[in-house]
Amino acid sequence: SIIPCFETELLSSNNNIQGIIALKEKYIVYQTNMNFDFNKYKKEIKYIISSKVEELHQVKKQVIIPYKLIRQIIKRKFVFFEQAFEIYLNNGKSYFFNLYQEKICQQFFDTIEKIKLFG
Repeated sequence: SIIPCFETELLSSNNNIQGIIALKEKYIVYQTNMNFDFNKYKKEIKYIISSKVEELHQVKKQVIIPYKLIRQIIKRKFVFFEQAFEIYLNNGKSYFFNLYQEKICQQFFDTIEKIKLFG
């Protein structure tokens, strides 16, 4: 089956990291081909290093967020446009992603609704 993927950017107070976010059957995968240390996220997210070549990117880092850890996903504004979202985990942590365009952000949320990730 086709796995919905979106180009995105993980935003934090000291870094913006470009990558791809994929909506898989039981988890969300964020992967990047840039060098970035995800060690600080280890407690709530499984950490995998892979050298497998994907369709668009050579994966250097991959973060897996199981749906069971997600409390909610909320649409957010970034540079005055509704083109971002935030993932809130059950443990109080959150992750902010920019999807670059409002229509892409809407497609992301339409996809979540269509495949009923949390249903």
